[in-house]
Amino acid sequence: MEAIGYIIAVDRVVDMMRTATNVTGQALVAVLVARTEGLLNKDVFNGAYLADDDTPVAAAAKA
Repeated sequence: MEAIGYIIAVDRVVDMMRTATNVTGQALVAVLVARTEGLLNKDVFNGAYLADDDTPVAAAAKA
C-alpha cells in the first residue's frame, strides 16, 4: 500500500513530461509538413513579421 503513494506522487510529474513530449512532437510534425509542402512562411515562423501597422513583413523590409 505504501508503494501506491509513491507512484501517485511521482506519476503527476512523469505525466507532465509525457505531455510536453507529445506537444513538442505534434508541433514539430506540423512544421515539417508545412515546410515540405511549401506552406511555411519563414518570416512568420522566425518572428520577423510585425510592422508599424501590425501586418506581416519580411525581415529585410523592416531593416
